[in-house]
Amino acid sequence: MGSLLIGWELIVHDLNSEATLNWQGLEVWSCAIYLVHMLNRPLSLDDLLCFALYAANNAMGRLYRPLLSQHGLTYPQYLVLVALWQCDGQKVSDLGGALNLESNTLTPLLKRMEKSDLIQRRRNPEDERSVIVSLAAKGLALQKEAAPISRCILDAAGDDIAELIELRDKIQNLTERLNAKG
Repeated sequence: MGSLLIGWELIVHDLNSEATLNWQGLEVWSCAIYLVHMLNRPLSLDDLLCFALYAANNAMGRLYRPLLSQHGLTYPQYLVLVALWQCDGQKVSDLGGALNLESNTLTPLLKRMEKSDLIQRRRNPEDERSVIVSLAAKGLALQKEAAPISRCILDAAGDDIAELIELRDKIQNLTERLNAKG
């Protein structure tokens, strides 16, 4: 039996039965979910989904930092490179959408990466209002050098690939649902 605090209601989760619940407009999928109003119970960080995600994000950052610093990269720069290794020559707006970053956050990051010769930015010849971001030779070369980083992260997180893929998919689904509400 597990529990999860969302707002001031507690969702108690029983793994032995099946149910789907529509709670405050969000569909919650799991096994038998019961809502219990919290009475006389202090708020605990361990009950908060947002804190669990925040703590996992911080732990992941601590794992990535030393691995990326060997290549002179920050985590956001690494994410930009991964997006460009996947599909080079993207518009800034498309890159921002893929990374879930606003242009006022992404533009200074891209300028620093351009100064480090990792990427190139140029006006889109089809639309002068947009900018195309492409890998520079140094950014492209880092693809092979940075390949072992993902393996190190998998080793630290546990080698059950199927479980990690399921977790990633659930977090992506949660992100989509939260973005649709926000």
